[in-house]
Amino acid sequence: MEIDNSKFSDLNGDECFDAEKGVGAEYTFGDHNKPKKRRFVGVLKYVLVATMIFAITFLVSNWPAYKVIFGYYLGQYESSESVNLFAVSDDPGELNVPLKVATPLQISAGVRIKIGLTIPLSPPDNRIIIPKFSLSVPVNEIDLDGGISDQKVLDNQIQNALKSGVVLYPGTAKPGTRGNSFITGHSSYYLWDPGKYKDVFVLLPKLEVNDEVIVFYNQKEIKYRVVSKKEVWPNQVDVLRQTDDYRLTLMTCVPIGTNLRRLIVVAEIVE
Repeated sequence: MEIDNSKFSDLNGDECFDAEKGVGAEYTFGDHNKPKKRRFVGVLKYVLVATMIFAITFLVSNWPAYKVIFGYYLGQYESSESVNLFAVSDDPGELNVPLKVATPLQISAGVRIKIGLTIPLSPPDNRIIIPKFSLSVPVNEIDLDGGISDQKVLDNQIQNALKSGVVLYPGTAKPGTRGNSFITGHSSYYLWDPGKYKDVFVLLPKLEVNDEVIVFYNQKEIKYRVVSKKEVWPNQVDVLRQTDDYRLTLMTCVPIGTNLRRLIVVAEIVE
């Protein structure tokens, strides 16, 4: 019986002799999976580095909003019984009276304004106040005298109005009247945007049932109590529908830095 000596293999299947290559030929023994493992480790490192870069970029881009949240947990925006509408002098030598109408409270800057009078006062503009966060911001309206001809135009008008406060959504009820008064505001927005209210509603998820919300509209104070809170998808526009009761709906985007879902807080008027 003739034996083919051209090639022998060891017990592991690795070539130990090749007559064509000769005795001096180099052979590879050991783990054949090493190249695959190296490729896997390389891909894993790439994914980890890309994830870290994305996380750092995301945190930096939304830092003003996260700063507000950190401040909330540190007690910087604790509930206040006073309505934060007017600035008072920090100089003890001056009378504790309003010096001027306060600029809108900018949560991102950590500004808190205290009232120095006990007599009833109303802000000169339409405004929403959430005592739990010491939050007081203007409520802007969109002029629809000409009607809505283009949704994109309307969206641009809303975005522009959000730069100077929150927005009473066009076509919804006026605060204090029967129906659904729908107010929307940013939770976070582009860092380079010039608006001062990019994170005005970032603490909205912290509202709970029975928390108070106050709206000043046309110099009239309207008080609401939160009755429910939920998240919806952007296409669930039924939250805008009008109702037979006197309700206030607040909306913002969640999670922070995305517009994936909408947080809806519903409050009913306090008689």
